[in-house]
This record gives sequence, C-alpha cells and structure tokens, in this order.
Amino acid sequence: MIMQTGLPYRRHSLWLRLTWMSLLALSCLTAERAAAESRVALVIGNGAYQYAPRLPNPANDATDVAAALKRDGFDTILAVDLGKAGMDDATIRFARAARNADVALFYYSGHALQFSNVNYLAPVDAQLTDEADLHRMVRLDDIVSDLQQAKNLRILILDSCRDNPLADQLKRSLGATRALPLQRGLAKIDSPQGMIVSFATQSGQTASDGSGRHSPYTEAFLKNIEAPEEIGTIFRRISSDVYDSTNHSQLPELSLSIIGEFYLRGKLDVAVKPAAAAPLALPPADSAQRDFEATERVDTLAAWDAYLAVHSSGLYATLAKERRNAAAARVAALTPANPLPAPEPQQAPPSRSGKFGAVVNVNQRFYFSWSWGTPEAAEKNAFDRCKPSPSSCRMIAKMSGRQCFALYRPDHGDANAYGWAVRDDLDEAKRVAYDQCGTQGSNCGVSVTFCADGSNQYNRHPL
Repeated sequence: MIMQTGLPYRRHSLWLRLTWMSLLALSCLTAERAAAESRVALVIGNGAYQYAPRLPNPANDATDVAAALKRDGFDTILAVDLGKAGMDDATIRFARAARNADVALFYYSGHALQFSNVNYLAPVDAQLTDEADLHRMVRLDDIVSDLQQAKNLRILILDSCRDNPLADQLKRSLGATRALPLQRGLAKIDSPQGMIVSFATQSGQTASDGSGRHSPYTEAFLKNIEAPEEIGTIFRRISSDVYDSTNHSQLPELSLSIIGEFYLRGKLDVAVKPAAAAPLALPPADSAQRDFEATERVDTLAAWDAYLAVHSSGLYATLAKERRNAAAARVAALTPANPLPAPEPQQAPPSRSGKFGAVVNVNQRFYFSWSWGTPEAAEKNAFDRCKPSPSSCRMIAKMSGRQCFALYRPDHGDANAYGWAVRDDLDEAKRVAYDQCGTQGSNCGVSVTFCADGSNQYNRHPL
C-alpha cells in the first residue's frame, strides 16, 4: 500500500513570550523557507511478512513517521507492507522526486540483512533459499544513490536491525561454509559528504522491536524530529534517548557528514533580557558528543579527567569513564615500579610556617616556591627566581595545603615537550603528568616533584 501526501509547512505555537507581531513575522518567514526549499521523503514499514513471523510495529512506525515528516514540510511517499514489485515502484518514484529536491530522506522499518558487507531490505514476500534469492531483496546501495541526487541534505534512517528469521533461513540453507558472508545485523555505511546515516543500533548488532506502538528507535525519533533544533543535535538526542530507554543495551549508529547547520523547523532566535545575576552557563546539549570526539582523539588520562569535569552525567559520561579507566590502566602499566631516587631538595625559603606553593615558566624553564604563608608570597618568590627577569615568566600552577606538583619530560626526543599536573595526591599528579607527556614524546621520566608544604621534593634536571 502506497500513499502520497503533500503538505504545507506550518509552525504552531512557539514561545509564549513572543508577541503576536513576532509570531506573524516568524510564520511568514517559515512559509517563505518551505516555498523556497523542496523536501521529499520515502517512508516504508514492512511487517506483514509471508515467510517469517509478523512484525507488529513497522506499519505504526511508518505511518507516524510520515505524519511527523509532513509537519516538517516533507512531500512524503508512505508505503506499508510492500512486496518486491511494490518496493521497486516506491523507490523509482522516490528517485524521480529526489532529482529536484533540496532535502531527501529515506526511512525504513522492517527486516533487513547483510551479505558480503552489502545491505539488503526485505519485502514482505521475500523467501530466501540461497544467495541467488538476494535478487528478491532491495539493495540499500541503490537507495543511497537515489538520496545523493538531492542538492543539500540527504538523510538515511534504518530501524531494521531486528532478529531476522529470513537471514536464519538463508544461513541454514547455505550451510556453515557458504553462510560465512552472512553476518549479524547490518554492515556499516561510509556516508558521503552531505549525508546523515542513522541505524537503530550499532552495525553488526540487533535492535529491539519494542513492546508498545513503536520500536524504541522510532519512539525517540518521533519525540525529537519536530524540535526547532539543528539537525545534528536532533539525531544525537535520538541516540541518547534510545540508549537510556533500553537500559543502555541499544546504542544507535550515527554518522554525520555535513558541513554547517541545518534546521527542519527553522532556527529560532529570541532576544531575552539578561537576569541581574546570570547563573553559570552550562554546555549546549550537543557539546557532550563534540567534546567526547575531541577528547577521544587525544585519549589521555588528563584529557578524560577534563572531559568528566564538564560532562559528569549522561551517555557520553558513561563512555568517557570507561575510556578513562583504560587510559589509567595504560599509565599504571608504563609507570616504573622502582621507587624514585632520594630527593634532592631545592634551597628552602625563609619560612616554613605556610602551605602555599607556585610554579612559573619561561622558555621551557621552570621556577618553584613552596611552604609560604600566603598565596601572594609564594607567587612573588617564584617570580623572583625567574631569569632573566620576573616579568619574562608566566604563572602556570598554584598549590595549597597538601597539593602536589609533578613534571615529566621525555628521556629522549623533543627537549621542549613536557607534561605537568597539580593534584591532591602526589601519585595521581605523577600519573596525569606522565600521561600528558606521553602525547608529545616517548619514554617520559619524572623531572620534578614537590608539594605545597615542601614535602616530596625531587629534582632530576637542573632548572
């Protein structure tokens, strides 16, 4: 069954604080955007399989997704429970519509499988006895080619990684050897530039069909797709909602290969008079993933500590804690087991009555002070030691109480590379400094350690 639905693009209520004049201006602007931009979508839900148990949700999923996309301004082809001929007809119509579209979207809910790293979508009349029957399926690569005709943005959504009895039938008929190319779930797609690819779960994994009207993925999709947010933010929230609603058992695969920002519902800019005392600004909702990806490229213990200091909860915080533990294990494995040489203390300051220290730096040379009665005195003493003049140095660290400083340098390689840290515990400071140094050189060794109260002094290099 295929239904064509054309739809005007409208906004309903936005923010109660906007005046009626602002609402009128915004609705006019939205209408102009919709008129200037062509959006097409093909939404398929296959559940009434003839040679496999029926799936209860795809028809509901597709119907409700098509309605939501209609409200987002898409000219939508809705197709439910199609055989091979029907799917071919629907995809041909979509390919023709995508030629002149600015935005093209394909959504599929139903059975699918991968064979030799090629993904196939299953019509309801598919019956697989051997690999030749894969011609009875629809190749996902063909859909991707159709999507790429759109001028600005292409979106591919597959809620189709469920346990698949059709794949099991094929595996049994092929036997153990010939079935090797038949893998679990779907193969990962390297999305071309200008495309968003979202799978209901990670490639090679299976997704839940859910117990309600919708699958967990489609439930999250419907919750977020009409929000007036940037499209990347929307899909990251969908992934996070699926992960939370499945008790962390299902994490969607998401690939964003887009440049700039895109809004299905328009970008809403509202001027708000600032409060007298503004609270501390929290990071944007999508910054958790962006910061996670940046930290992942560094992948050091210090970097993960910095990430978790900003993002202490949520999906990416859970993943970051696992990565931090792995980084800590690497540091522990590389840290020398032998105790450090006997301390070689620097000249002590005139008074040891205080517990403040400081570190200043110029041209990779470091000058230290400790055990001063006030922070100001500790800073002044460190700057006074600086050569050629106090004004040439910059402050890099301050300590108080039992806080300790550690400095690591590579044993060989770049003499200017180093890592340092201040922590409440000396061993922790050494681990963080070692980790930082390891990103710039290899075989790093401890150079200097001391605590604010003057304890744990060690100096390997003349400073």
